[in-house]
Amino acid sequence: MKTDYLSSPDEILKKFNFITPVTAAYQQFITANLKTVRLPKKHLLLEEGKVCKNVYFVFQGSLRSFFLNKNGKECTGWFAQQGDLVISPYSYFGQQPAKESIETIEECVLQYLSWQQMQVSYAEFKEANHIGRIILQQYYM
Repeated sequence: MKTDYLSSPDEILKKFNFITPVTAAYQQFITANLKTVRLPKKHLLLEEGKVCKNVYFVFQGSLRSFFLNKNGKECTGWFAQQGDLVISPYSYFGQQPAKESIETIEECVLQYLSWQQMQVSYAEFKEANHIGRIILQQYYM
């Protein structure tokens, strides 16, 4: 996993500001904590049975979730592309082992925040709660 910390958080902040105005303090928090990673095609971002520890925003590329059915055949659950949010909801929110795997379909550039960083942002920044709720509504619709 090659990490590039030079990528700008501007796209994420633009998306957040579209939802609700963000304070300078929250912008600083995002700028300080948002990380960027470049992953090759066929990289397992999350393996079934492991805990999803980050929320990812797709900056470039596409991913899919999949699980193995009773016969051991891969079944795709969903696809994500540029601009989408990527998590395993059950695993991320409950910090429980994932029931699915998440894999890159092509080379990807992802920006992410850890579960711990998200909890801090919810506790310290009112707008983070509103942004999180709206993004989750969009994720499930």
